Amino acid sequence: MKIKSSIIDKLHPTVQRIGGIVILLLTLGLASFLAVNLVRDVPLWIFGRVIMADVLETWVERVDERQTDEIAFNYYLRYQFSTPDNRSYTRTTQVSVGEWSMAGDIGKVAVRYFPYFPQLNRLDDSRYIFILSCAYLPLIVVSWAGIQVGMYLLRQTT
Repeated sequence: MKIKSSIIDKLHPTVQRIGGIVILLLTLGLASFLAVNLVRDVPLWIFGRVIMADVLETWVERVDERQTDEIAFNYYLRYQFSTPDNRSYTRTTQVSVGEWSMAGDIGKVAVRYFPYFPQLNRLDDSRYIFILSCAYLPLIVVSWAGIQVGMYLLRQTT
């Protein structure tokens, strides 16, 4: 009994090879993006320490009208914190309008920093850690599946 061949088997080997290469390149790009972001996020999640930082400055910039049809603004703040060994670090970051408003009123923001490399810091987002960590899972699955499909297509042509 003959089994029906799949659509992939009917493709020309060159088309399979090109498809496999394209899928692999896209997937490796996604995997690289994930790796870079995980290397930045995981140390903060696991070893990060929270400290209160002084808000040095807040400001608003209007978004270029060519980028959007409506009037829009980006909100920024600059904060500075000192580690227990009295080293100071300053950072500028883009924030939501709510964070911008609250930071300007209070004058302090919670910052999470990596104690062994304090330059790695950001506003404390620990209330979103579960959501942020779960956001990586589907991307990891898609990366793994893309690599498998790309390798399958390349194997079929040899």
